[in-house]
Amino acid sequence: MRTIISLSLKIFLINIILFYLLAEIILAILDLPKDYQPHISPAQFQLTKNKEILYLNIPNSDIEFQYDGNPRGYFRQNNIVHHTTNSFGFRGEEFNYQKLPATYRVVFLGDSFTFGEGVYDDDVYPVIFERIANELNLLEGKTFESVNLGVGGFNTQQQWALLEELGDKLTPDALIVGYNLNDAEDYLFEFRERSLLRKERVVDREIHLIKAENPPAFIHLSRLHRLVWQYTQQRRISQATIGFYNNLYSGDSLTWRQNKLALESMVQYARERNIPLTIVIFPVLYKVNRNYPFYSIHTKLHELLDYEDIDYIDLLPNLKGFRDAQLWVHPTDQHPNEVVHKIIAQTLIEHFQKLIVHKSREQ
Repeated sequence: MRTIISLSLKIFLINIILFYLLAEIILAILDLPKDYQPHISPAQFQLTKNKEILYLNIPNSDIEFQYDGNPRGYFRQNNIVHHTTNSFGFRGEEFNYQKLPATYRVVFLGDSFTFGEGVYDDDVYPVIFERIANELNLLEGKTFESVNLGVGGFNTQQQWALLEELGDKLTPDALIVGYNLNDAEDYLFEFRERSLLRKERVVDREIHLIKAENPPAFIHLSRLHRLVWQYTQQRRISQATIGFYNNLYSGDSLTWRQNKLALESMVQYARERNIPLTIVIFPVLYKVNRNYPFYSIHTKLHELLDYEDIDYIDLLPNLKGFRDAQLWVHPTDQHPNEVVHKIIAQTLIEHFQKLIVHKSREQ
């Protein structure tokens, strides 16, 4: 009996060793785990006179983000993405306040998702939308023009302040508001010590502490150990992030109440001027295919928008079937990539086509 137990134990230990060695070999062949670093970027923003807006992108600039790898094969020379701004400090080509005749101007508001961080100028969804709309001759006799007012880090209050300042000058024919779930938070930057400084949010501190933890010495001896360590850290970061978003939308959250007021102000502005307005809800690009942890927040937004009779599109169903990393700019940059921007643009085109048909039937 002891001989059988001893033999079984030896076989078990041998299998464990073989599994360990095989795992190390496979991870070495695949060069895993990867240790990607955050992208390198120059100063991107400058202060404005309007304290409600606070800052805008630096005008007439080529804002370069350089990534340390090209896992999807999207980046061009030296893994650099160029973000071109016009003289107003907004992404894209120059525009005039005065519209050209027979122009249908669509103004896009939003944060870095709408600005298009991490994707090239031609791949940002307002640009793709304009291109497809004109190719399809969506409104006969009209040329579509997209004006992208997206600014990284903006919350809904800043988007409303920007619309309030520029809306009547731009005279939009339609408004698209790209709504990111973190748009309900407080201002991301503040003016302090004569400069624009990013605030350290509670979740930022939690994530920084998690990343700053020194792994045990044996972690560096094995790829498998490093992979498990990375997975554990990422799981803790994910839990901290989920808690952050849920707190944003809690019933007693001041920023959520301010966010709703800003949304209502934008809607009121559009209705007073008879301008169609559509809210595009961006999901957090995390577990979009299964076990998505933010359904309750989407439900809360749907209830608000339905109650106020606001036109909206929730992009979550359009992204089902993708793995998270297929939607990211880079493993260290979870902004939506060119695949997502193309999906958004096509979804907006289809939405506009339905609205046009509906309007023609009413007439």
